[in-house]
Amino acid sequence: MSEDRLYGISQVWFALALLVAVLAVAELGWRWGRRRHAQADDGERNQVSAISAAVLGLLALLIGFTFSMAVNRFDLRQGLVLEEANAIGTTALRAQLLQPAAEAEVVRLLRQYVQVRLDFHDAGIDERRLHAVNAQTAVVQQALWRVAMQQARGGGNAAQVNLFIMALNDTIDLHGKRLAAMRNHVPPTVILLLLLVTLGAVGLVAYGGGLHARRQLVAQTVLAVLLVLAIMLIVDLDRPRRGLILVSQQSMLDTQQELDAAVLPVAGD
Repeated sequence: MSEDRLYGISQVWFALALLVAVLAVAELGWRWGRRRHAQADDGERNQVSAISAAVLGLLALLIGFTFSMAVNRFDLRQGLVLEEANAIGTTALRAQLLQPAAEAEVVRLLRQYVQVRLDFHDAGIDERRLHAVNAQTAVVQQALWRVAMQQARGGGNAAQVNLFIMALNDTIDLHGKRLAAMRNHVPPTVILLLLLVTLGAVGLVAYGGGLHARRQLVAQTVLAVLLVLAIMLIVDLDRPRRGLILVSQQSMLDTQQELDAAVLPVAGD
């Protein structure tokens, strides 16, 4: 399964299609089992029940494994936002070690940079907006780096300038880390396997019910809905730019407020 194709599907349509598929497989399993009811003996029924239990256990294990993968990726993305906000704040603080004019320029550029980083999140899955924001990010990074180089070559305190450059370098590196984290999804093969095992488990349970000529329609429907909800939760966690669960930008907003409230020095002071 192509990753671009999987993560380009609307979650609403994905959920509806999955629910319909699960219910259809359950119906087919029931009808097939009902046809086999007259020929099946107790040994066959018991064997199908045992296999169904084993497949449900495998499904539970696979859901837990995939959920853990999605949560770890979500936590990483959330942590990188906080890490980037802290790096920007540290860069602003260490800019106080520079000459007043340079400090004022750095804080001005960092204010632009924070807004660009917020735009990076707001761009969602719009490739054109993402490309434009990444280009703006590179422009501001280059402007900040030019200020750092000017200070390094200007004969200022080398230790202080180095501290500023280290903080700025961390800030720049975190853009690449966030890009990598954004693209790091649960492998599509794992999602596909989860879907196949889900359909197989539901079909076996319904088939077993058909063999016993007992249909628990409400229970089967509840099982189907719960499985779809569990899978959609995994998919939602693994899509950081769409759906119900989004990566919070509060730490970046807090940094933006702090930078906006900063009192800039006057050149020549």
